[in-house]
Amino acid sequence: MPASVARRRLAKMKERKKPAISFSGADFGALRSALRSDRTVEGAVLGVMVATSVRIGDVLRIDLANLRAALRDSEGVVTVVQKGGRKRQMPVDGAREAWERLAE
Repeated sequence: MPASVARRRLAKMKERKKPAISFSGADFGALRSALRSDRTVEGAVLGVMVATSVRIGDVLRIDLANLRAALRDSEGVVTVVQKGGRKRQMPVDGAREAWERLAE
């Protein structure tokens, strides 16, 4: 592909991008609080996503037996299979409450 075509495509992509919008600290706290009281599977998945920054597909690919074993282990580490098949080891202690809700 010629460089001029690549530059035009890149410029077009940049035009379409919307600016990133972040939660305020108060909004983020309210979201976490709402997710803690939500006892649905969806709430558990969102809770892990919010607490760990793991993508939805990665959370859905977690092996529950591996997660439950990690929660029982004092140095619990859960294996998360990421987009593209790469495996990532994540300690459960950083977000134990969220992981426990997902394992229920």
